[in-house]
Amino acid sequence: MSSRYVLLLTVVCIVVSLAGCAEGPLWKTGYLSPWARQQWASEEQIAATLFAKRDSFHEMVDNALAAGTAKQEEASQYLADVVAKDPILLLRIEATRLLAELPTETAQNALQIASRDREVEVRMAALRAWEKRGGEVAQQMLIQMLRDDADTNVRIGAASALGQFSGSQVTSALATVIDDPNPAMQLRAAESLAAVTGENHGRDIQAWQKFLSGTRESRSAQTTPEQEERFFR
Repeated sequence: MSSRYVLLLTVVCIVVSLAGCAEGPLWKTGYLSPWARQQWASEEQIAATLFAKRDSFHEMVDNALAAGTAKQEEASQYLADVVAKDPILLLRIEATRLLAELPTETAQNALQIASRDREVEVRMAALRAWEKRGGEVAQQMLIQMLRDDADTNVRIGAASALGQFSGSQVTSALATVIDDPNPAMQLRAAESLAAVTGENHGRDIQAWQKFLSGTRESRSAQTTPEQEERFFR
């Protein structure tokens, strides 16, 4: 009986000590550790602050769009500063997305900078913003990201986004990645080519390659070498 009592007391002591230890295995249960409850409350406060700030971004943009040019410029500059300087990545991503809504040169310039950001997530947000924004500058930036970005996911995203545009430059850019060794890149390029050209070869990459080869040969017969280079550069 005595040995059982000692064993029971030992187990209780271990549980109590672990419950009070911030790094103990029982802290995640929450109700055993005051430290855990304090940590969760602190993290919830941070999350609430982030959500509130994100909502304030959206409210600011909505008000600016309703108010006119001066407010739009003010909102653009504010979001540009967030993208460039804020230490919180989630806020930088949200600000980048919202820049698509503002039809100002400041917003456009900020998106161009975001397209070359050190963080992949910001560049992904930038390409979605370009897709939504549309226009010649957006098209050129997406083509540049498709060709030059170091991250495969960004390049695949750019190939997908280019399906919202049209013209020979887009076809040319997508033609350069239809032979990519990454199947996901080939698929996105094929989907975008279908949207841009009106052709329907589905996921048949060889059929797309044949179509693009025929397009190149057809244009070569009708254009000078200089014009051909401009079309497929």
